[in-house]
Amino acid sequence: MAEPKAVTHLRELVEAKLPAPAWDWFVQSLERIAEDPAACPVRYAGAARRCGRGPLDLNPTRIGWRIDEAVRALLLYAVTPPLRIALAEDVYHHGDRGERRAALKALDLLTEGPEGLWLVEDAVRSNDATVIQAALGPYAARHLRPAALRQAVLKCAFLSVPFASIPEVLDRTDDELVDLLIDFVRERILAGRDVDGQIIDVIATRPGRLAEADLTAEMGSDLPFRARAARCVAERLALAGFPADAPRPK
Repeated sequence: MAEPKAVTHLRELVEAKLPAPAWDWFVQSLERIAEDPAACPVRYAGAARRCGRGPLDLNPTRIGWRIDEAVRALLLYAVTPPLRIALAEDVYHHGDRGERRAALKALDLLTEGPEGLWLVEDAVRSNDATVIQAALGPYAARHLRPAALRQAVLKCAFLSVPFASIPEVLDRTDDELVDLLIDFVRERILAGRDVDGQIIDVIATRPGRLAEADLTAEMGSDLPFRARAARCVAERLALAGFPADAPRPK
């Protein structure tokens, strides 16, 4: 069975980045793991030391792979298919932050089914923004239930995870997610806290919901901290094409 194009492409990028000694170690590791999957965790753990942690620049428009993450994903892929998710679970459970991120990013290469979904759900329950970001890739976008996906995006809003780093998940934005984000913005305005502009940009994709929300109502508040927060939201809405004094969209 031919390997997926994504795997081939990732391997080509790794080959282009690795110096000869690191590439030799990588190829030897693939061969060793293909013979004995039990060798994977040790090789996986050593990938950063052997290959480095620099950016792979898989996609410069978003926060992409590091070299060690790509190497680790390919090491997991080298395992016989029935054992891939079990080994991903093992290295995720026992590894450091970098190893956990790599296991999460690898899921899209390791299986087409939902059997790795619990790793995504576990990552989203954490408060590590980099781990959550790694979890919310194409695999999560395909398999997360709508309610779980909305809560994951809300967690990203709370932790200021760049939405640009989770484009596949954001592609599933619906009215219910926008309503959750509107409630989040309201809470921050009432507390006088700044609102991340990327949240306003997502809300602005649903003009009807935006009109009903009236997020600039507190601009006239007697409480200066609320008025200031509401003005900041109004400024971002204006940048998105919805000035505060414009007719409300239907």
